[in-house]
Amino acid sequence: REVIVLHDIFTFVEGPRDESYGTVAVIVGASFKLFPVPRRTRTYVCGFENLQGALEFRTRVLHSPLSPLTLEIVSPHAEVVIGGDAEAMQSGWRVLLRASGSDAVLARYREEVGGALTREINDADEERLWRKLSEFSQSVFTKAQNAMLVRLDVPPSEIGKAVTAAELAGSDNNFVVATIGRVGIG
Repeated sequence: REVIVLHDIFTFVEGPRDESYGTVAVIVGASFKLFPVPRRTRTYVCGFENLQGALEFRTRVLHSPLSPLTLEIVSPHAEVVIGGDAEAMQSGWRVLLRASGSDAVLARYREEVGGALTREINDADEERLWRKLSEFSQSVFTKAQNAMLVRLDVPPSEIGKAVTAAELAGSDNNFVVATIGRVGIG
């Protein structure tokens, strides 16, 4: 089965513009997988004392019946970069669980995250939070001139080891490690 990217459909039908000899083609069927725009989204901020607790929560969510839009992990140092508040260092690690659905579905998420839940964010505040996360690398360089940004692509089972190694290297070399990353999608 061949997958055709929609913007190349004319090339597929006509051939390359400089090699077209007027060939005509008929498309007899097309399949598109469409997803409805979520009626409502909400981000559940869950707090943990350490990275291990955050990763255990991530694993629990991924093995649950929940299907979050995304799970993002945020270290205490990253929280300072994102929010600009040094007090955030005291709050520990965060897992941001973004979900969508009806009020009943979102209530189920709230129930499932349980005691880890520290805050719920929705509407404009939610959009602002996710925009700040997407602009994290620019924020790092704005706040620290001598920053170094490292991107790691590791299997989910290796996230804990990779982040722990980065923090150890930071500690050994006198630099701060601020970590954000996608740790799961539903």
